[in-house]
Amino acid sequence: SSATASSRSDTSTSNSFASSVFQQGLIAQMLQGRDPDEVFITKVVYPGACKYCIQTYLTPSGAPRVFRLSDLIANGDSLQRKPAEYKPVFGGLHYNCRCTNLEVSKDISEESLVEVFDTAVVDYTEARKQILEMQEYEEVD
Repeated sequence: SSATASSRSDTSTSNSFASSVFQQGLIAQMLQGRDPDEVFITKVVYPGACKYCIQTYLTPSGAPRVFRLSDLIANGDSLQRKPAEYKPVFGGLHYNCRCTNLEVSKDISEESLVEVFDTAVVDYTEARKQILEMQEYEEVD
């Protein structure tokens, strides 16, 4: 029991570290020498997202929020936080988070932002549908 808890803690720490290293690489790729205060990000919150992602990354009207990359970086990693302590972050809000980062212009209008967001969700939904259809086709063979 205590060995199991210790094992889970070690796995959690290991997963958190791996996630952190991966996120640092994505941040470096996104920055490409730019100032993180000048890079703006929205999180694409996919259908079926949990209430925490919806509350954190969307406005009450359902429009995507825009964040400075520097603020997301400064908020660190939420993987070890309790839901009441969640802050917007560059990586996953929680271990099952599927929300993705999308760079946007700092001057983007809410209307354009909603359009970009909706396009990303449709693209994701279509890709997921195609994957499922391919899996069904492979199972028939």
